[in-house]
Amino acid sequence: MWKKVYFNDIFSLSKTFAELCGLWSKDAIDKSGFFNFMISGGKTSETFFSMLAGAKDFDWKRIRIFWTDERFVPPSDKLSNYGAAEELFIGKIPIPPQNVIRIDTDYPSSALAADAHAETVRKIFGDGIPRFDLVLAGMGTDGHFASIFPDSPALREKEKILLDVSAPTTCEPKVPRITFSVPVFNSARKLIFMIQGREKIALFEKSLSRDCDPDFPVSFLDKSKDTEYFCSR
Repeated sequence: MWKKVYFNDIFSLSKTFAELCGLWSKDAIDKSGFFNFMISGGKTSETFFSMLAGAKDFDWKRIRIFWTDERFVPPSDKLSNYGAAEELFIGKIPIPPQNVIRIDTDYPSSALAADAHAETVRKIFGDGIPRFDLVLAGMGTDGHFASIFPDSPALREKEKILLDVSAPTTCEPKVPRITFSVPVFNSARKLIFMIQGREKIALFEKSLSRDCDPDFPVSFLDKSKDTEYFCSR
């Protein structure tokens, strides 16, 4: 069942989530030696990222950072999800470079970038659907999460773990994307959504009430899992 956790502001939400991430990372490291953490882009994550920059309870040598999706732009571009995270916290923490598993966009096409990243992920997790310890996801005003958009063919992908996605028509920026697929999100040990604002919260909860509705990408996620969505004004 999906559980709503509400906060009065994004600061208290981010503080609590950062503290929980510290606990979850220790648990995963104790069990398997690494904490495989997938983060998202977007404005809602920025306060949380800033808190991670000063966090003391993380063994960064044993933490791998991945991204839910990436825009097909150079890492130095202001639209890059990796670039934003690098500026806000990755460049400020003692994490080994090899533990930062960005989606490499230095390829001639987004399709080649998706295939290359899928191979990188397989080298870490093995064949099949990878199971991340924690996935942080957000949702756009059009209902998309990661780079899985309303009425996208990506919604019904069952086998590939990464997909190249055409530039969206429902939101900015209108650039091609690379995204993990729905099965990867459904396989995560822990999936947390971070949602800010009344309109987004209402749309998210409407999505949860649907079953595989192409207008509501979140409706394709497994709603029988124990999953939380952290919300704030």
